[in-house]
Amino acid sequence: MRTDTTGRGQIFFSSYSGEGVSTNLICAAGTRVTSITGMVATQDGPAESTVTRP
Repeated sequence: MRTDTTGRGQIFFSSYSGEGVSTNLICAAGTRVTSITGMVATQDGPAESTVTRP
């Protein structure tokens, strides 16, 4: 976990094709994260990614 240039939290993670990084965290109520959008490295360059949970 790091912070970006605006001071927001940023999550870095490993994947089979390289490192990924979050660009936005969405919280429904309180501090429970319901969606993480970001970029993940691929052999063709960065690709957008979204992880969600109910």
